Amino acid sequence: MAAKSEIEKDSDYDGFESREHKLQWTTQKKLEYQFDKYDPSNMNDWRNMPLFSDVLNADNPASAAIMALQKKEKPRNRAKEFKKSGNRAYQLGASRYSDAIAYYTQALDVQCSDRALNATIYANRAQVNLCLQNYGKVIADCTQAIALQPHTYKAYWRAAMAARALQKYEDAIRWCDDGTTVMQTLMTTKMMDAASNNDEDQQNNTSSSDDEEEEEDNDDDDEKKPMKTEREKLQEQSAKLEQLKQKCVSQQHELARKLQLKKEEETKLKQQDENAHKQ
Repeated sequence: MAAKSEIEKDSDYDGFESREHKLQWTTQKKLEYQFDKYDPSNMNDWRNMPLFSDVLNADNPASAAIMALQKKEKPRNRAKEFKKSGNRAYQLGASRYSDAIAYYTQALDVQCSDRALNATIYANRAQVNLCLQNYGKVIADCTQAIALQPHTYKAYWRAAMAARALQKYEDAIRWCDDGTTVMQTLMTTKMMDAASNNDEDQQNNTSSSDDEEEEEDNDDDDEKKPMKTEREKLQEQSAKLEQLKQKCVSQQHELARKLQLKKEEETKLKQQDENAHKQ
């Protein structure tokens, strides 16, 4: 993925002598656009073609038609499509992170009534901001995600990482503890659901056991890595949270030790200064 993004970056400068040349050209064009009596309703201007436009302008007939179609779509479906676009942009790498954030923001602006979906979108946007080191925004989005859906367990990890980066170790430890509690509850629920499903399978689907065994054999022959179950994901995330908590505790103690040493040094210097005045 990284190699691909580098190729895309290099291709941006095709036809230009240098990065500076491209910057000079784009700056000049922006100035031209600013003073050339730009009209968003002029369909002969290529900037008004939705394909090349950064935003949809209601004054543009083509854009207005697209916006009208969007409004006919159910809010939940619109939010999901924006979310998918955000996911794809994020997967393309750092050069598309700003696009990912824009798509996630558009998904939230739809204001659909699906709390779980909105929580996931907030958590996804938090992940992008974590990569961009926008730690305050990470914590804000994770807080929103958890308020909408407390079981959005990835939000606890991301908030803890952001708090740690800001040296807010107490907050980071609290996020870790809260996340661990949530994941333990979820794992218990998953175990109960699995046991219940197994009982139902034994009672109602005994005739299909041979077919299920065949499927398991076929999976064993497959060289692909098997997908993790939800419970395995929870166990892995819980272990990561515990490790993160230990690091935060260690760093908190180290910070407290440094502050104590600094305080002792300041007291020592102050005492020496007072003794010098007395003499």
